[in-house]
Amino acid sequence: MEKAFRIESNEKYYIDLEKYIHITDEQRKLIKEFMDNHNIKADKYYLSGTGFMNCTFKERDKEDISFGIIPTEEDKATFSKMLCKEKEEGLCLFKKKSKILKELQDYCIENEVVINSWKPRLRDYLVSLSYYAYSSGLFKYNNCYYLNVDSEILKDDDVPEGFIEIKMSEFYKIKEVKESEDK
Repeated sequence: MEKAFRIESNEKYYIDLEKYIHITDEQRKLIKEFMDNHNIKADKYYLSGTGFMNCTFKERDKEDISFGIIPTEEDKATFSKMLCKEKEEGLCLFKKKSKILKELQDYCIENEVVINSWKPRLRDYLVSLSYYAYSSGLFKYNNCYYLNVDSEILKDDDVPEGFIEIKMSEFYKIKEVKESEDK
């Protein structure tokens, strides 16, 4: 069954999604700033830590923060002694005792960078999905999120609080309008 919904700005899913987007944007901005200040040329980075989701780490937790990059040739030359061996897809973590990792850990604590961000899960809202497979699409238009969900086990009466069910034709019409405006 495929269903479509509109979620308005005062609803929990909308608020949770906006919080997630803000956290990831802020993390990206701050880590890019750190990388620029340390002459790291890589386009992609990996940041993680053993700690809670969607909150900052404290001083006592900073050693739990890991940082890696997919290094450019220049990065390999500059940071070769600080990088671990290459993992899958070219990722190299900075060694636990490296100067760069220590500085990044301090930077994350000082600037209150959220290390682990967690996107709101649709399964927490659409209960009938449980742990079964589903596909979904999501976009924002005119201060509302539009969501479609397709699953063999999605129940007809599964309409979470704050989700306004709309016709699939309305969903695709709004999506088409948004895409034409984005060009």
